[in-house]
Amino acid sequence: EILVMSACHSNEFKLEGAAEGMKDGDTILIFKNAPAPVDTLIVKAGEFEWSGQADSVVCYFLTAPKTGASTLFFAEPGTIHINLYANGVAEVSGTTANDALQEMNVKQTEFRRKVDTLLSKLNNQDTNEEQQKAIYDQYNALQEEMNKSAVEIAIKNLDNELGYMLISGMAYGDV
Repeated sequence: EILVMSACHSNEFKLEGAAEGMKDGDTILIFKNAPAPVDTLIVKAGEFEWSGQADSVVCYFLTAPKTGASTLFFAEPGTIHINLYANGVAEVSGTTANDALQEMNVKQTEFRRKVDTLLSKLNNQDTNEEQQKAIYDQYNALQEEMNKSAVEIAIKNLDNELGYMLISGMAYGDV
């Protein structure tokens, strides 16, 4: 009986979060493959928490409707940390797959910022055809760089759920 109890404890996950710009009583929603949330968390003193059993690693989506901050996270054994910022940004860390997910999120955010800069140049009325072609070439190079980065992250994480998710997405052309 003691072995069964200790086995259960090893699969526990705990989500500890901080919610900047939110007040006591504000809500945070957790979704899993469905339009209705699987749970609603209540912010207290700028923090929230959630826990459960991770019999298998499951990907969830967490969002704070008040600030617009949201993130994916993996429920896997251990303590997962999520910081939701008032500007809508979120960070996730604390376990292997979630640390890797955060690394990927940072790279994607950097990529989107570069793409936005290129697109704003493209929308400039004074851009001639030659400049437009150069911008498209830069965009294609960025896209290639991001794809290469996704493959590198997937290979580096073949032993966890993020790697599986990325490889599966690549097989279906989603990444």
